[in-house]
Amino acid sequence: MGSQHNHDGAIRKTTSLVHLEDVAEEQTEIAERDEDRRCGEQDISSDAAKAVIVQNDLIESEAKRVPTSSKEYWCYCVFCFAQLGTGIGTDGGALRQALTSLAWPTGTIRWGRHEIPLNVFLLDLNGLLYLIQMIVLLVLGSYADYGRWRYWLLMSFDAVLICCMLGLSTLKQAASWRIAQLLWMIGCLSSNILGTFFNASFPELVRNLPRVQASENAVRSGQKSPEDHAEMDMLERATLYNWVNTIGSASVVTASSIAVCLSQALGTGKEQLITTYRVLLAYFAAMTLLFSLPYLVTSKRRPGAKMPKGSRWWSLGPKQIYLAAKHLRYLRQCFLYLLAYFLLCEAFGTSGGLVSIVQNEVLDYSPGAINTLAMLSNISGGTGTFACLLAQKRWRFTIKQGVCYGAFMACLPIMWGAIGLYTSKIGFHNTWEFWILPFWNFHTAAWGSYNISMITEVVPAPKMFLFFALFSAVGKTSGFIGPLVTSYIIEAAGGNTNVAFVFLTGVGLLGVYFLSCVDTDQAKIDNAEFLRREEMGFAEERETETSPLLQS
Repeated sequence: MGSQHNHDGAIRKTTSLVHLEDVAEEQTEIAERDEDRRCGEQDISSDAAKAVIVQNDLIESEAKRVPTSSKEYWCYCVFCFAQLGTGIGTDGGALRQALTSLAWPTGTIRWGRHEIPLNVFLLDLNGLLYLIQMIVLLVLGSYADYGRWRYWLLMSFDAVLICCMLGLSTLKQAASWRIAQLLWMIGCLSSNILGTFFNASFPELVRNLPRVQASENAVRSGQKSPEDHAEMDMLERATLYNWVNTIGSASVVTASSIAVCLSQALGTGKEQLITTYRVLLAYFAAMTLLFSLPYLVTSKRRPGAKMPKGSRWWSLGPKQIYLAAKHLRYLRQCFLYLLAYFLLCEAFGTSGGLVSIVQNEVLDYSPGAINTLAMLSNISGGTGTFACLLAQKRWRFTIKQGVCYGAFMACLPIMWGAIGLYTSKIGFHNTWEFWILPFWNFHTAAWGSYNISMITEVVPAPKMFLFFALFSAVGKTSGFIGPLVTSYIIEAAGGNTNVAFVFLTGVGLLGVYFLSCVDTDQAKIDNAEFLRREEMGFAEERETETSPLLQS
């Protein structure tokens, strides 16, 4: 009996040893797989870091790099006020809506061959505006990457924006509602194109900062790792654009505060409504000029890349658009963010337009209330942007993490509007909701702070203006599709605006999902490969596994 017990114990002991050996072997395999994974991630990160330098080396300019001065850096931040379209988007939009309402007091308007609700007409005009903008941006954006077009395009659209606000300030009668719509459209078009070229300029300012150039040279001389430079480059881009948004918000708050005082002094009664908007538009035109001049004077007017050999200026734009579209498949991460950007811009832009239209009606077109809300929105947004600046400096989170947080937070007000389909207690039916909404900008500021910086993470550096124009065109295409789709939904629902928020909630959450899938390290590697293909004339149509530029 004892021998049997000893025999059984020996068997169990042997079995246990075999089991322990199996466990040890399995743990070793897991450790090896984890090490391989970490090595793979390190290889990708290293290649991505090298690609940052590679892209800058492939920019063949018409002149030497001009360092960014401190004065130019901060004047660029101040110029943000002009490209935000303050005045044309608030008082200009309210004036054209008020004049049209006076001309069509029944709330319906003849549009084409049909009688449609006024809100649907306004959304259709928004869609038409974005369609025109998409075409203009795609053509002009490709030219801004070459030669000396950039400064003159920026200055020209700034001048047109100011002229449109001054033109709107001369309109008095309801009979001029058609002219008001035209001037509003041209002004918004100029403001949006101005904003696109303004945003596309900041990566170049960062690239030419003396400390960034010194860091690049340190990498080339072996004194600094590519990974450290890549992190510095990312943080410098994020820092500049956060300062842009913070200073832009502060300038808008200051200008809006004065506008509120002016509106109160002029009177808030309905008989004074048109006069108040006219004065405010003239005031904002003057403020736009004031905030524009410092950067237009201090800008170094850096030339873009050299024109490709054999190209003519009249064929350059269409050719670049064709090449970018043809080889966009090589930029998978760029395409993925483009898709996410499209969906998110559609959700946020269209919902913002819906909220603005409903807000004007609920607040009875009050100039004081509208400008006060704009002021509160910018106080909250500016504070949130400054918080992002401090938080990123403290915790050094990536641009992707910042934009994902902001995108999700921006979806929540859309969900709030969707709830309004089922109840009248909330969902943008009450005045108090519009006074609370601006404070949520503290959280959604992360989207505004990082969605533009995120573009610089996934597009080729020498093609910044073309790809910014592409992203802006896609974003504005969503502004074309979104209003048309939602106007159809609203009309089919008998004029119930809240039903459109249900559709936009789904679109926004889908965009957040695609955004989370973007790999910024792989994007940098793809960009270097894309530029190598262009340098070789895109002679090879098949995709190579590893770029020789990244093996050094």
